[in-house]
Amino acid sequence: MTALVDAHDWAATPLGSRESWSPSLRQAVATVLASGFPMALRWGPEFVLIYNDGYRPILGDKHPGGLGRPAREVWSEVWEVIRPAHEAIFRRETNSIFAEDLPLRVQRRDAAWEDARFTLSYSPIEDATEDLGIGGIMVTAIETTARVSAEAALRASEAALQESRSYLNDLLRSSGEAFYAVDREGVTTLCNDAFLRTLGFDAEDQVIGRKLHDVIHHTHPDGTAYDKVDCPIYQCAGTGVAAHVEHESFYRANGKPFPVEYWVNPIYREGVQLGAICTFIDITERRAAEQSLAQSEAQFRAFAQAVPNHVWSATPDGALNWFNERVYAYSGAVEADLLGAGWPASQRLGQTRGRFGHPQEPDRERCVPGTALPDARRLDVDDRL
Repeated sequence: MTALVDAHDWAATPLGSRESWSPSLRQAVATVLASGFPMALRWGPEFVLIYNDGYRPILGDKHPGGLGRPAREVWSEVWEVIRPAHEAIFRRETNSIFAEDLPLRVQRRDAAWEDARFTLSYSPIEDATEDLGIGGIMVTAIETTARVSAEAALRASEAALQESRSYLNDLLRSSGEAFYAVDREGVTTLCNDAFLRTLGFDAEDQVIGRKLHDVIHHTHPDGTAYDKVDCPIYQCAGTGVAAHVEHESFYRANGKPFPVEYWVNPIYREGVQLGAICTFIDITERRAAEQSLAQSEAQFRAFAQAVPNHVWSATPDGALNWFNERVYAYSGAVEADLLGAGWPASQRLGQTRGRFGHPQEPDRERCVPGTALPDARRLDVDDRL
């Protein structure tokens, strides 16, 4: 810019030839040109523009035509915004002005409008030759458009991330399956409402930051102590080995045990294990149903063994799966000979005819449980053995 300033026809500008410049103007121009910081000088009542190399990118297409022209012409699109500050300094109504990230809508590249941001400092330059003692304004400018845009994008991204985290937390907390997460030391880092509700805790702060093994998982169902080094949850948190465990007990906050089935899996982020997450369900009702079914089956078998008749059962697909002792005693067969033989007529009748069937009894293909099962209807058959 020094070469451009030296070669410029200043006599054709409101400043006049360089020989007529006041010492203050000469010193101010020298200061601006020597600075590596974006600076501009706006001199006289017309605020004629002189600037350095650092200021050129701010001008865009306004360079080099802006050199030696009044600021109101160079920055015509924003002049009504910045004019009051120039005039206030020139009239000594204010000493200096500082504006951070000032938004200005400018035209500096192919006449395209753009929303730009600038941090600006306006300072008066004393000149005893002028009526009010001020010759011009020293402008220090930094364009902050990129930074402000990046910060806005970052805030938007953080807001979106926070919204996503909030949604995920709400989703996890709303899950019907209870879960909690631990770090690699077994310290609880996260849990959902189902966990608190199932275990009987009142709030998260009762569990977050605590090692819960000695609170909810300290004893085996048989009453023996459960060392945490043997706990699959702690093992997964430390080694990354997942586990699926049935028929263990967790303990509620009031100390009462209940049967659980749980799944524990490691938590990874960018390839680094952070801990483990355990999802579990209370299987109290399932255990009661299993016990009731087992009791019912035991009662059925006890009854079936006590009656003097042959009794057997089959699955819905017709496969034989149980016989009472009367069948074995009569047939002389062993369990392996009878189980799973199935009831299709082509196999069942042919197989049993040779073992049980009377040689003068005709085949009755209808006499198979498979014909009754689909309709859930009773089937009575008379057959000689």
